[in-house]
Amino acid sequence: MIATQILETNQEKIKFEEFYHKYRKLLYYVANEILQNEEDAKDAVSEAFVSIAKNFSKIDDIDDPRSKGFAVVIVRNISLNMLKQRNRTTSFDDYPEYQNIESESNTEMEVVEKAEFDRILSEVLYLPEKLRDVLYLNVVMEYSPSEISELLGISSAAVYKRIQRAKKMLIERLEENE
Repeated sequence: MIATQILETNQEKIKFEEFYHKYRKLLYYVANEILQNEEDAKDAVSEAFVSIAKNFSKIDDIDDPRSKGFAVVIVRNISLNMLKQRNRTTSFDDYPEYQNIESESNTEMEVVEKAEFDRILSEVLYLPEKLRDVLYLNVVMEYSPSEISELLGISSAAVYKRIQRAKKMLIERLEENE
């Protein structure tokens, strides 16, 4: 696999292969739903795994829902870029939502924090997908705008603008629903 050549240690390569086997079918499904072409979907998945390998050091736990969300965001954006190159249009509303990140609450404060987190997350899901993706990568995965720019194949200026718009829309939605 070409992507494993990017990784430095055998331990990283083994972990990456586990990651690959765990998510390859999901990524293929996402790519094929967007591209509606098996060969293009395979190309998108391959490109996504190369991109993931370049940033694999940031993935601590391959079973973490954030890792799954990260992989889906990458393959979705690669697929949409491929689709754009073919000069087709698509609807962003047809693709899977992010997994809800669950955490166990042991104290009253954690319960309150989780309720607030769930409220914010539910509002985030109403954001347009392009804005949701950059916000997810920036806030949840803690990627810098320049890293997001590289991952999604868009300019840094576009990333900054999307983050700004996402935060503005999120604040407006939260204020409306208080």
